[in-house]
Amino acid sequence: MSDAKSRLRWPRTSIILGIWPTENLSIISLLAEAVANGVVTTLIASLPLYLGWRLVGAGAEYRRIAVPLCYQSAIATLLISAGFVATSTPLIVAEPHFFERMREVLIREGDPVAKWSEAWRMVEWLQKARGAAAMSGGMLMMLIYLVLLGWLVVSRGAYRQALGIVARWRSLVAFMAFSALVITTGGSFVAIASWLSRPG
Repeated sequence: MSDAKSRLRWPRTSIILGIWPTENLSIISLLAEAVANGVVTTLIASLPLYLGWRLVGAGAEYRRIAVPLCYQSAIATLLISAGFVATSTPLIVAEPHFFERMREVLIREGDPVAKWSEAWRMVEWLQKARGAAAMSGGMLMMLIYLVLLGWLVVSRGAYRQALGIVARWRSLVAFMAFSALVITTGGSFVAIASWLSRPG
């Protein structure tokens, strides 16, 4: 009975947490999932952003909110990917066959959560074993992410321009409202995911 419950719980848990079975792991499936997640995340984020700007007096023009957000999302995705490349490249050079071994762990049969946990432990081991490579890649990644953060702050002016809003305080209030909505919904998401993942 417990096995049946586990099988029923796993699909809905994996959908919410984004952890998928890996027996047929492929580059195409990973890329397709990444693109789909990016599109869905951007669309979901556009709703609290739209409500935040409406709160400070912006007109009911969703397109003027969605277009700058899509632009920001695209640049952020590129820089996040660049950060991942920056931190992983020195490790790949240090251990050329590491990701092949990690893939072997992920594609074997078994509980996907356990396999992802083991893969993450392998990454932690590699970072400790190759400390210099991990540090150099990590520092470059942090630099890229600091550039990304600065660019996101500066690029928020695109919303004021698109909406014809001059006062900067309105932009700040809209951002605070957006953040509050995201934190609230994100907390609810985590609570639901934890409930679905609980044992028993």
